[in-house]
Amino acid sequence: MGLTKRVREKMLGTKLSLGRSHRGHGGKRSRRDVENILAKEGLEGANQVSTPLDPNMALVPNPDRNKGNQSNSYVRLLGELQFLANMTRPDITFVVNRLALYTANPSIHHITALKRVLQYLAGTKSYGITYTTESERSDLFHGYADVAYGNLDE
Repeated sequence: MGLTKRVREKMLGTKLSLGRSHRGHGGKRSRRDVENILAKEGLEGANQVSTPLDPNMALVPNPDRNKGNQSNSYVRLLGELQFLANMTRPDITFVVNRLALYTANPSIHHITALKRVLQYLAGTKSYGITYTTESERSDLFHGYADVAYGNLDE
């Protein structure tokens, strides 16, 4: 069953670009989203890093134990990165989900880790998911997901 043009162009809030070659255009939307986030945060010229999470940084609850503010900029930025991770950038999913554990009371260490994700994105703007088709029907889209049925106890 083929996808209609409207569904092909917009699925789950992001544009899908289906191409006939392996040089698809899936990274264009991701690049634009990353550039918009960096511009909002004033980090267009951020120093680039090679990993989204510093392996030497332990993410632990806020040691100051002061009362957190759930309507802060940390939560807003984390939400934008969560959307990006879910739609086109699975490479940041782990760190974004880890940082989401501390939304109620983020410390300066959590904010620093969040800024590092932005530095990583600054250096990997062209990364994204590209959907391609090798069949004659350009309106046919196949998707697969691992739902872990292998983990079911019978």
